[in-house]
Amino acid sequence: MTTVESTDRDEIRPAEQGDGEAHDLKRVLGEIERDLILTALRESHGNKAKAARALGITERLMGIRVKRLGIDWRGLRTRRKNP
Repeated sequence: MTTVESTDRDEIRPAEQGDGEAHDLKRVLGEIERDLILTALRESHGNKAKAARALGITERLMGIRVKRLGIDWRGLRTRRKNP
């Protein structure tokens, strides 16, 4: 088991206090997450359940992420053709 010494915490603190690199990492990870979700939704024609399965996450988590990221998934749904 690894223990954290007080000197180790001091080294971590600058990134937690809003260091530019930490902010950039959050932004980049957010962009990657958005791209992955959009790709899965496009491939599933806007079906959030299928997109969630493709990403290995729950439908509930997919809904939360879609809402948080402001993704309009309804525009990705395919229209049914009338017989």
